[in-house]
Order: sequence, then structure tokens, then C-alpha cells
Amino acid sequence: MKRQLVIIAALALTACASSLKPAAPVKNTENAQIQMNKGMKALEKKDYAEATNIFDSLLVQKPASEFDLLILYNDGVAYEGLGDCKRASDLYRRTAQAAIGAKRPRIEVEALYRLSLTYECLGEDKKAIVALLDTRKRSQLLPPEVAKAELPARLAVAYARIGERAKALQFFKEAGNGLKGALTQAGTTSRIQQQFAA
Repeated sequence: MKRQLVIIAALALTACASSLKPAAPVKNTENAQIQMNKGMKALEKKDYAEATNIFDSLLVQKPASEFDLLILYNDGVAYEGLGDCKRASDLYRRTAQAAIGAKRPRIEVEALYRLSLTYECLGEDKKAIVALLDTRKRSQLLPPEVAKAELPARLAVAYARIGERAKALQFFKEAGNGLKGALTQAGTTSRIQQQFAA
């Protein structure tokens, strides 16, 4: 959850700094930004019902700006928090599609990643696999431990659930190697930090 909130906060800060002109009517007014901040605070407090009310009120028909995409994405996060995986998956799918057109690959990959989780929630393993494979194609935008360990592990589990044992074993092996690499990197980083602290 902390990683998700950090990503959401980073995306929100990026939206504030963005100078792109949206094709849709401008929604990034001072009032909309205030409402967005209230929605983010509601997410942090896990008040998902309040967050959905706020983000739903800010949604536009055709999201074009980064601000619009963040509203759509965060609305998905809020619905996912409520356990409404169907609504969340619809919002994440819309976010990913709109992010492609708006050339916002970081938002696209985050939406695809969250979409895979909602498909798992809905028991739609084949769709989860497709979303995970799409996420994997853009994995350079994800933290290395997610790209190299978590994604392959989740693919392995999904393939195992649909009975594709060979692919499951292939991805489990890849996840193990990715985890070793992540742990090695974490250990190296930790040792370097300790040396500088001394």
C-alpha cells in the first residue's frame, strides 16, 4: 500500500508540474486541484467511499491531460479499496487506454499493473495474464524488484491456476532469479549506506 501511495503521490506531483494543454475542457482549475488533494487524503486514510465520491465528481468524459488520467487512476484505486474489482478494472482499463493516447507511459504501466490485480480479484486469470504480459513489456518503468521478481511470480501463479505447468515453472524460476538479484542489490545498497553512515 505504501508503494502504491508513493506512486500516486509522485504522479500527483508530476501532474501539478505538467504544462501540457489538455484536449478536453480544462479541469485543472484551483478548485479541481483542491478536490484532487482531498481525494488523495481520503485514499491515504483508507476512506475509499469518500475518495470515490470526490474522484467520480472530477471525472471527464474523455481524459486527455495528465491530471484527468490521475483522477481516473485514483478513482480505480478507491474502488479497488472498496472491493469493487469490476468497477476498478473498468477504470484502470480506461486509464491505460487513455494514457496510450496521451503518451503517458508511466500512468499506463501502473494502470495495467493494477488492472492485473483486479482481474485476479475477479477470478479472470487469462485476462490477468494478458495484463501482466502487457505490464512486462513496459517493465523498465517499474521498480526493478517488481519487474524482475514480482511480475514473473504473479505470472507463474496465474499460469499455474489455469493449468499451464511448464509456463508456471518457467516464470517461477525467473522470479527466483529476480528475487536473488533484488536481495543482492538490497544487500549491496545496505552495505553502502552503512559505510557512508560510519
